[in-house]
Amino acid sequence: MTAQSKLSQNLRPVEIVVRQPRLDYTSVPKYWFDNDPFLSTLFSVFSATLPEGEKQFIHSLRHFQKQITDPVLQKEVRAFIGQEAHHARQHEFFNDRLQELGYEVTELQRIMSELFDRLRSELSPQRQLAMTVCIEHFTAMMASFFLVKRPEIADQLVGASRDIWVWHVIEEMEHKAVAFDVYDQLANDPGRIRLRLTMVIVTAMMTGRLSWHTYKVLKANGESRNFKSIRNGLKFVFGKGGMMRSMSREYLDFFKRDFHPWQHDTRREMEQWKAAYHELLD
Repeated sequence: MTAQSKLSQNLRPVEIVVRQPRLDYTSVPKYWFDNDPFLSTLFSVFSATLPEGEKQFIHSLRHFQKQITDPVLQKEVRAFIGQEAHHARQHEFFNDRLQELGYEVTELQRIMSELFDRLRSELSPQRQLAMTVCIEHFTAMMASFFLVKRPEIADQLVGASRDIWVWHVIEEMEHKAVAFDVYDQLANDPGRIRLRLTMVIVTAMMTGRLSWHTYKVLKANGESRNFKSIRNGLKFVFGKGGMMRSMSREYLDFFKRDFHPWQHDTRREMEQWKAAYHELLD
C-alpha cells in the first residue's frame, strides 16, 4: 500500500454522502454573483462546462471500478458517482435558467459534449482518469477558496445560486481524494509523470476555454466594455487575495512526488458549512 493510500485511509472518517437537494432557480437574477456582470458571466460559463464534465468523470472511474479490491474505496467510488450525477443534473437545471437570462451557454455545452466524445474515443482509460484527477484538484482548490479562504463570497450569491454552489463545493471537498486514490492504485504511472504532464495540459485547456467563452458572452450581452466590472472581476481572479494567488500553493503541491489531496485538510471548515446549511444538505 502506498503512503498516499495510507494517508487517505487515516482520513476516511470524512463520509461521502449522496444528496438530492430540491432547488428552484426561477428567481435567480441575471447578475446573480454580487450583482456583477463579469463575475456572473465567468461562473455562468463555468457552470455550462460542468454537466458534460461530471459525466466524463463518472465514465473515467467506471473503467476501473471492477478492478478495485479495497471495499472502502469501492464504496467511495459509488458515492463519488452518485454525487457527480446529481451535480450534472442540477447544473443542467441551473444552465437552463442562465440561458433564459441571456447567457449563451448551449453552444458551450455542445462544444463540451463534442470534446468529451472525442477524448473518450482517442485517449486511453489511464489518460482519461488522469484528466479527471487533475480537474478534481482544480474543483477542490476552488472549493477551498470559496468556503475556507473567502467564506464571505457565499453572501454575494443570490438565492438558489448560493445553494447550488455551496452544496456543490462541499461535496467536492468530500470526494476530492477518490479519483486520485483510484489513479494511484490502478493507473500504473510510476513517478506520476503522466499525471503531472496532464495537469499542465488541463490547466491550459481550462483557462483558455473559460477566458474565451467569458469574453464571447460578455460581448454578446453588451458588457465587454464594462471596464469597471472587468477590472473588479480580474482583481477577484488575479489580485492580491484573489482566487489564482490563493490557489497557487495548492496547485504547485500537486507536482510533489508525495502529494495527496488530504494533505490540504479542510475537514473542520467543511463540517462548519454542513452545520450552517444542514437544511439544504439533509
